[in-house]
Amino acid sequence: MIREKKNLEYKWISWGYHALLLIVSLAFGHWIVAIAFLPSLIRAVIFYGKPLTPMKIGIYEIFF
Repeated sequence: MIREKKNLEYKWISWGYHALLLIVSLAFGHWIVAIAFLPSLIRAVIFYGKPLTPMKIGIYEIFF
């Protein structure tokens, strides 16, 4: 996410990976695990391409 801010291939791989984790968790009936993966999917989508430093991303992850 931080090193590959402008790489479209990385964006789709990242979004697909996070979505796949969520879908597979739901498919196997582990809805609690799916809830745990949801914030990382949201973070991957919202923060993509933003000019954020690693420290700012960490602060957002802690407080939101």
